[in-house]
Amino acid sequence: MIRWRGFTLVEMLIVLALAALMVLMSGPYIERYQEQTAERHFLQTFHQRFKEAQLRARRDQQSTKIIFQDNIRSFKFSYGSPVHSDYVELPKHLKRRGAFKNVEVHDDGYVSPITNRFYDEDKHYYLAFTFQLGGGEYRVRKYKG
Repeated sequence: MIRWRGFTLVEMLIVLALAALMVLMSGPYIERYQEQTAERHFLQTFHQRFKEAQLRARRDQQSTKIIFQDNIRSFKFSYGSPVHSDYVELPKHLKRRGAFKNVEVHDDGYVSPITNRFYDEDKHYYLAFTFQLGGGEYRVRKYKG
């Protein structure tokens, strides 16, 4: 009689069950990683658009308005005549907290003091954008709330 080496059906089912369990357990970590990546991309893109607005203001003497549009969950950077617009989308897990105060980068690069907050309801933290730290800069602060 020839004996074939290999897995029995029971062994195969145990291995498949363990593999499925590992995949199911990694799901929440993947979602959290995607949220962190989206937030990091948003902050980098916002920073880039803000710096472009400051440079354009100083170079071309053109002010830029930064408006948050709730219906499309995006920041709109409007400048020039005729008006040009760039958009930066807010990550899905962040919600606007309170009334959004529009930001204007004046033609000399100056920004009036303003703080706008966004909130993550799942992880219970705020993301606060504070504008006007000296020469028209801003700071992003993350804190529990």
